[in-house]
Amino acid sequence: MKEEVLLQLALAKQYAHHAKFSGTPRQAVADGYSAVDAMLSALLIHGGQEPPRNHKTKLETARKAFPNAFAAESVQHAHGWTYAPGADWNSLAVR
Repeated sequence: MKEEVLLQLALAKQYAHHAKFSGTPRQAVADGYSAVDAMLSALLIHGGQEPPRNHKTKLETARKAFPNAFAAESVQHAHGWTYAPGADWNSLAVR
């Protein structure tokens, strides 16, 4: 894995972790927003694209490049299953 992708994923995880312990709702939203932004950067870098600095442009670019990035998925393991329900791209849209 590219070092820059790993860095962006680490940042996304850190922001998501910080959002859980934010002192105010505003800070939780800001940290959650930053986590999504870092994750989108990781996707784009992994796909060989330079992520735009503008969040809305980054979201649109990632959506076009990875339309199924948040599709529901079931994975069978040796002793069971893991299910990820997925998400809708529209739920990430900037309003």
